[in-house]
Amino acid sequence: MMLDRRDWFRIAVFLTLLGGGTARAGVPAWLPRYDVNMDVDIVGHKVPVQMRATWTNPHATPADKLIFNAHAHYVVPDADIGLMAKTLEILRVNPGEELGETEPACEVHKVSIVEAAVSALAPGAYAPGSPERIVDVPFRYEGDTNTALVVPLPRPIKQGESVTIVLDISMKLPQKQGRWGQWRGVTFLSNWLPVFAFYGDAPDPRPGDEDKPRVEGGLWQPTPFVPWHQPFFNEAGIYQVHVTVPADQRVACTGTIIADRVGKDGRRELDLHAEGVRDFAFLCSAEYKEYTKILEPCPGTPHPIRIHVLALPQHQHYAEETLRIATDALTAYGKWFGPYPYDDFTVAESFFGWNGNQCGQLVMIDERVFGLPQVAGGFVDYLISHEICHQWWYNVVGVNGYGETFMDEGLATYFSKRLMNETVGPDSNMMKYPEGLEWLPNVRRKDYHAYGMYGTFGRGDNAPIIQNMEKFGNVVDLFSMCYDKGSRVMGMVEERMGSAAFLDFMRVVYGRYQYRIFRVADFRRELEAYTGHSWYEFFRDWLYGPGLTDWAVEEVSVQPPPLCAKPELCGWLNRHRARKAGPNRLGNASGLTRVVVTLRQKGQINEQTTLGFSMNCCEGYSVRIPIEPQARSYKIDDPPTSVEVMADNSIRVEVLLPEEPTQIAVDPDQVLIDRNPANNYWKPPVRFRFAPVYTFLEETDLTNNYDRWNFIFGPWIYGSIYDDPWYTRSTMIGLRAAAYRT
Repeated sequence: MMLDRRDWFRIAVFLTLLGGGTARAGVPAWLPRYDVNMDVDIVGHKVPVQMRATWTNPHATPADKLIFNAHAHYVVPDADIGLMAKTLEILRVNPGEELGETEPACEVHKVSIVEAAVSALAPGAYAPGSPERIVDVPFRYEGDTNTALVVPLPRPIKQGESVTIVLDISMKLPQKQGRWGQWRGVTFLSNWLPVFAFYGDAPDPRPGDEDKPRVEGGLWQPTPFVPWHQPFFNEAGIYQVHVTVPADQRVACTGTIIADRVGKDGRRELDLHAEGVRDFAFLCSAEYKEYTKILEPCPGTPHPIRIHVLALPQHQHYAEETLRIATDALTAYGKWFGPYPYDDFTVAESFFGWNGNQCGQLVMIDERVFGLPQVAGGFVDYLISHEICHQWWYNVVGVNGYGETFMDEGLATYFSKRLMNETVGPDSNMMKYPEGLEWLPNVRRKDYHAYGMYGTFGRGDNAPIIQNMEKFGNVVDLFSMCYDKGSRVMGMVEERMGSAAFLDFMRVVYGRYQYRIFRVADFRRELEAYTGHSWYEFFRDWLYGPGLTDWAVEEVSVQPPPLCAKPELCGWLNRHRARKAGPNRLGNASGLTRVVVTLRQKGQINEQTTLGFSMNCCEGYSVRIPIEPQARSYKIDDPPTSVEVMADNSIRVEVLLPEEPTQIAVDPDQVLIDRNPANNYWKPPVRFRFAPVYTFLEETDLTNNYDRWNFIFGPWIYGSIYDDPWYTRSTMIGLRAAAYRT
């Protein structure tokens, strides 16, 4: 069913009655508007769509065309099938369940311009019932992936003017897993509708490229489609959607359902409204069971939020757990950044092959995650918390997901990890086994967030964090650089600023960039304005360059107070120890232990850090000395400390402690992106593990500590799990021992 002018008039009247004709507070009036009429044909595997899209030029440069990101028009090129198949295998998905389509799922059949809707009176406004002439206009696809839908305009649109066009679309629902399609009774549509590409200034030059010529004025910046990640870059939009679905379908969607009724043909008709969201996602299934909860107002959450979880009936455990996880995450992030601005939030189970997928007001979680055994609850907790964080950093605050993936994935990874550190601790395990089975291999959170990055370093694939998505070459390196390495960069920012100032800064940024685009250059400018000093070198080194740091504890001398019966013997012993430790920079150390540490920075980036001392009297690294290589030499009063910067990136630290240290570590909290964390310690830590049943799960990066040698031993049994006509492995029983490093 397509809408005629009377239908559009009724929608306009309804919206006026609903909200006085105004957008949600804080949502810019110039945002693109999408009025969508869609008919979901479950049996016919198709969705006919008519979309009336209104764009208001926010820039001083007139626009002579419109460009949409029509990513659902993508078809995997023959040359990329091998890469996609390998990517799916890495994700443990049968390539045949996602590949094989040779025609685009989304086809635009006709584009028309509503000439009467070109207006400077009010963004997106037109007078219902007034004469309007709808004229068909040409369109074409451009770009490396043939997904930039270009619509030439009859005349340029100036700043503040609006233009409305109508797109007649057919959406095929392939019987495949993925972002759009159908699988095992679930229909899913995410990132499927054409949306206006970003129109604005060209990105700021990279550090070192300031003298190169740049494009002046506003320009369209469509992004190619990269099927193995999220290459999305567009303004937030205002959606009014009319959906017709079979009556037995339960619906998960972006926005709020404002009307739900049975039509004349017995089908279910829904009216949906969403303001200030980056995309419109829609899922439905007759198999879904819905779980709901109201998050009541609390600090950081000034209004109630309706939480919906739609899952398959056999996954009740994780559906109920998701309500708890969403409650905790929405509350925490609201305190840290600012309120979640919408009335509804939804998590929906789907089939797409990777773990989680962020959408506007909605998170998709793969069926395999909801089907995990309950012992893996720690992983599910982290994953859903990560995806929920994208409601702040992707949805409300938009980013260039194609060229600056770090800006949402690095932030979401860091803050979800930060949330887990506060609730369960950084050394906690991902899996919780029943009593008596705690000896089974486990995954520390620290190792989960580090193993991929250090694996990439070991393969020689370290790269700049900020670059276009395809330059990473594969999803593994993108994860390692943008997620793991990127989250460490955010930790270094917090370390430099202090936690209170850092969270205050993030609240300022969130408030300023709501419903706008937040780019890396904006991030740097905001940091410089907030702190009052330059962050140029930090961004140049850590985001735009491939360099690493590598702090090492090279030498330690410990001089405890002597226990001597004769004073003259004490004096001789002190002099002997002093010659070994070097010159005394701190004077009288009566009753205190003098410790001299020589540090050396062996990497490309001489990043500031901390030197920590652990002692029997206290937990953790109770004494911490700031190491600032650019400060040259300096002293600290408490505890008495002298820091001397020497040649060859070496630093001599002399400190007086109340007792002998048990361990000394540079970067004790493992904040830095350190090339070799094993040399950060005075006494190299070693992990010994006895495995009552030794399997090859003991010899993986995930189940071993990434920053030290792991020695594993135990009884071992091995046999062939399938018959090989060419080579059948013998069954072996015995003892096995291994030394393992990530």
